[in-house]
Amino acid sequence: MALVQQALQAAPNNQFIPLPTTPLPNEIMAEIFAHCVPGDAKINLLDPSECPLLLLRICRTWRNLALSTPVLWSTLSFDLECIDSVEERINDISLVVDTWLARARRRPLIVGIAGLWSAGSALGGLRTILRPLSKTIHKHSPNITRLIWRLAHASEADFFIPYPMNWARLIELELVPPDLYGEVESDDAPVEIFANAPLLRKISITRVQAEAFDLPLAQLTHLRQECVYAHQCLPILSALPKLIQCHLYSVDRELEQDLLLSIKTYPSIKHLSLTENQWIAVHSPTLSKNILGFMTLPALESLDLAGADRIDADLLVAFLKRSSPPLRRLAFHPIETLQLNSIKPFHLLPSLEELEIHRPSRHLIVGFCQELAFNTVLPRLRRLIIHSHSSVDEMDFIADQVGHALLARGKLVNLPPLDLLRLIVPVDFGETNLAKMSSALVTLAGLKEHGMNVYLGTDELSAI
Repeated sequence: MALVQQALQAAPNNQFIPLPTTPLPNEIMAEIFAHCVPGDAKINLLDPSECPLLLLRICRTWRNLALSTPVLWSTLSFDLECIDSVEERINDISLVVDTWLARARRRPLIVGIAGLWSAGSALGGLRTILRPLSKTIHKHSPNITRLIWRLAHASEADFFIPYPMNWARLIELELVPPDLYGEVESDDAPVEIFANAPLLRKISITRVQAEAFDLPLAQLTHLRQECVYAHQCLPILSALPKLIQCHLYSVDRELEQDLLLSIKTYPSIKHLSLTENQWIAVHSPTLSKNILGFMTLPALESLDLAGADRIDADLLVAFLKRSSPPLRRLAFHPIETLQLNSIKPFHLLPSLEELEIHRPSRHLIVGFCQELAFNTVLPRLRRLIIHSHSSVDEMDFIADQVGHALLARGKLVNLPPLDLLRLIVPVDFGETNLAKMSSALVTLAGLKEHGMNVYLGTDELSAI
């Protein structure tokens, strides 16, 4: 860095000059190379313009160092559908995969597999044509800790049958369709390939029927499930006695199927995230407006509700009364503007420590701030986070309302002050006139003087 600074200071009129080069120790270079590894398994193994293959082409020193840095080779994904002439190159592909993963030595592996169905259908069978590749994956399966499998049909499991896999270190499994809108077809009998995975704890299922595989459900602690219809998300939960963290995502409702559902208790779930594109307004009392209406969660500590603009307060009230959860965190992530037709749910959250609201309506802000200022609602609240629309005027309104409410709340007895108030507005402060927020800024500065950590700005920059 000292050499870089010297070069920058010596550069006339910001013109480019060559930087002096000094070899870095191999340990430091290897650490730098390690940051080239992507966060997910989406590397095209035949693309020389992507890391880590790109590092092999720079110079001999970099090549040797890259080849001797195991972490660079611990993530690999391949899609047979994107490879030309698979039937002629399957042995070469298997050799490349074997060589790649062998360079990782015994490091935990992240492996992504895709295109088995199309390749097997075109070549006349998964078991025979893809046998060399199956053998290679079998060889390295004891070191795979995360598997991302993009499958079009459950019968793709035939790929694993010639050489049964050893999932001794598998912790995380993702089953996803090959495209954004596809659903995975399944046969009647469960496919037996994951029963022997003693460490498997996390499963992500996207439009795949969980019953299509013999998953060790009793030992799972984390579930992420995406379904087309909301009612499809619930049946698996009864088979997960140790489930702690759950994220359910659905894009539509079948109201006729809702009639067949009943409210069930899931005693182990502590963290729940629900993403539904709509909370359908139904007048019949037998139909719920959200998956939450079918759940009782007595151990729930955090709840995220995303995708819905209009939330039925009565449904939330019924859920909170039914569950009596020790809820410590609640977050709302609407698509546009959050509409909550009542403030009643906030009176049923005695343990809540953090509240996060994205794009609240003015009506909601006014009602919430009135309760916050003059009642002992949310007695343990410590962190309040509000994201406004892309408007300084809107944030000025929110900041003014919240600021005055918290000043008034500070005068109430037996209510400790908040530790953090964070108000986020997605605008560029460099192009914004903050003078129009002067009144709100003065109010927030008063909170800061009383010891509260106050933040007003973008995700990166605060105006206070």
